[in-house]
Amino acid sequence: MKKMFACILFFCACLTASAQYVTNGTATQMGGTEYRLTQATYNQGGSVWYQQRLDLRYDFTINTEIYLGSIDAGGADGIAFVLQPLNVNQGVSGGGIEYFGIVPSMAIEFDTWQNYEFNDPAEDHVGFMRNGSTVHTKQPSLFPNMEDGAWHTAVFEWNAAQQTLSVVAFNKAYILQDNLVMSVFNGSPYVYWGFTGATGAAINDQRVRIGATSFVEEINIPGTVTNASCPGSYDGAIDISPTGGNGPYTFVWSNLETTEDIANLAAGTYTVTVTDASDVSKSQTFTVGSGNDNTAPVVVCPSASTTLCNSSSGTYTIPTLNATDNCSIAGITYTISGATNRTGTGNDASGLLENGTNYITWTVTDAAGNTTACTQQIIVNPPVTGSMPDVYAVNPGGNANTIYIGYGPSSLTLTANPSGGTRPYTYSWSTGETTQSITVSPTSTQTYTLTVTDAAGCTVVLTKTIQVVDVRCGKNMDKVIVCHVPPGNSGNAHEICISPNAVPAHIIEHGDMLGACAGSSAAAARKPLDEANEYKELTAIQPNPSRGQFQLRLDATKGAQVRILDTRGRLVQHRQVSAGARSNQSFDISREAAGIYLVQVTTNGTVQTFKIVLQK
Repeated sequence: MKKMFACILFFCACLTASAQYVTNGTATQMGGTEYRLTQATYNQGGSVWYQQRLDLRYDFTINTEIYLGSIDAGGADGIAFVLQPLNVNQGVSGGGIEYFGIVPSMAIEFDTWQNYEFNDPAEDHVGFMRNGSTVHTKQPSLFPNMEDGAWHTAVFEWNAAQQTLSVVAFNKAYILQDNLVMSVFNGSPYVYWGFTGATGAAINDQRVRIGATSFVEEINIPGTVTNASCPGSYDGAIDISPTGGNGPYTFVWSNLETTEDIANLAAGTYTVTVTDASDVSKSQTFTVGSGNDNTAPVVVCPSASTTLCNSSSGTYTIPTLNATDNCSIAGITYTISGATNRTGTGNDASGLLENGTNYITWTVTDAAGNTTACTQQIIVNPPVTGSMPDVYAVNPGGNANTIYIGYGPSSLTLTANPSGGTRPYTYSWSTGETTQSITVSPTSTQTYTLTVTDAAGCTVVLTKTIQVVDVRCGKNMDKVIVCHVPPGNSGNAHEICISPNAVPAHIIEHGDMLGACAGSSAAAARKPLDEANEYKELTAIQPNPSRGQFQLRLDATKGAQVRILDTRGRLVQHRQVSAGARSNQSFDISREAAGIYLVQVTTNGTVQTFKIVLQK
């Protein structure tokens, strides 16, 4: 940020505003740029300084008027124009015209009192004085009387090229040629300029009026620092407003930036070197601080208690932790205790957990070391299990989970027995029912699915398939097919068609089973016997095995009914053969799947069953 002064010409000239000057001791601003250094009072001492140092590598001109009072014989001590690099608070009252003891310094004194110990002449005089010494080493210039109650013009000039310091006053020019930078100011070209005055046992009213000035100020680099808001943040800034020197300026920062102002800074020190158009440089260091972070992170713990359904792998996805901080988060750790013991870092504790209650304690730490903790409870639900017991429509004599068309009940009751998990349970059947038990009455083979849900929302799925087998036979389909096991000859099991009333006796006495014999062979063409031994012989099926096309030769004097079934009892084909036919009957089941099929032939109320093999 550049600050402009209304009176700046080519360089810092015409700075006449009183705000540019600093007074000390008895010095008082009288109005404008007129300053009274001493009143006509004993032991007074005052000084006025321009607040910025000028650069002796450039010329300067300072136009003034000085007033040394109106008391002649008893008047003292005088006024001095002084150059010094120290500060704007210099000056000692009494002897030495207030510049005494300022080291290093160069003074042009207007001395109105004779101090014998300082080799002063009796006359008022002008002298060049070094390093705060009031002892004359060279003969000063003499004046009959400077305390004449009048204002006198005094123009002070420095010619940097010729290394001359001069003053024109009282119609005379006084010149000192010397490399002041090296001989007085130890190689530094930067000095404050101003006026000092004093009284002691002798007094006078002594004043100076500062007129037009022309000089180049020392490059000055004031700046405003904006600290980083947090440790580790990059939002600090430095805004400088260079003055002095011979503009325009160029800039080089220690972080290699080349702009006047820099931003997006972390806490630390930054040095800028400002170079003016005359290749004069000045460096200044600024420190960007960091705001104090006493605010702990804000943690949104996952729900206080979470229940997870059992996983066969033992690994689980856990809700993640949400944490924020006004500055930055340095780290997140967690410890799991209870049913499981493990630790980790980050906001996701997913992984292995044991069944039961687990406690996750999260700790969030920010960049300043502030911490916040929270605890989450994770319950791993025991696995939900269950069974659906087998049910019987006919027992003994029937297979589990089987309904027989033509014999026994047409309905079965399915009941779920859940266990594990968390009670109570709810039920959802594929039939839409929601009770623990349901009664089903399928007319074909059906699979029933049950979803059991526990109080934690965890589930198990159970299924049960109910087979439907048609065991009807006989001319009027009012008899029942039974796989008959002759007593003492279990290897000769064969199918018979009997009255429903005879079924219990066959089941109990012989261990017979409803339906076709699983091991019967149509090729052997065994003659199954019914209660009346009424049947006609059937000859062979050819070919067997086949690819689905075969011939059945029969003697059907009273007609016949032919049914082809798969092993689950599903009717594949049905044919009615007229009475008196004795011929080969052709069948084609080549569209069916490969496997074993049963051919049931009913003649004169007698059923014979044969097994055929379909190959692909």
